Amino acid sequence: MELPAVLCIHVQRFTQMQQSFQHYVREQTARNFKFWIFSVIIRPLFESFNNTVSTRNVEEMCQTVLTWLEQKCALPSLRPSVLESLRELSTTTSILSDPTSISKAAAEVVGEPSLSIQRPL
Repeated sequence: MELPAVLCIHVQRFTQMQQSFQHYVREQTARNFKFWIFSVIIRPLFESFNNTVSTRNVEEMCQTVLTWLEQKCALPSLRPSVLESLRELSTTTSILSDPTSISKAAAEVVGEPSLSIQRPL
């Protein structure tokens, strides 16, 4: 059974966007390890944007972007998302007990060993 062409294009676009996001995070984290912390907080927004916004045509894109903004970027929606990201950071890293080690954690996550020599938070 073959997937419909529209679904294949959506999956391909989603995968390409994920790869672009990961590449951008690696690139920016290599410049400043603090960007990795920002990327953890912003990732849920990126994923919801990627799942919600349609790029079939300009009109549909504009409409879906506005809908996404209203639903996902309103303060009542942002708070739980940001809090969950901060909770994830505090439980999966030693940022609370040893903030100086966060540069090493960022380096390990993005695969850039040279980051661990940068100044800590």
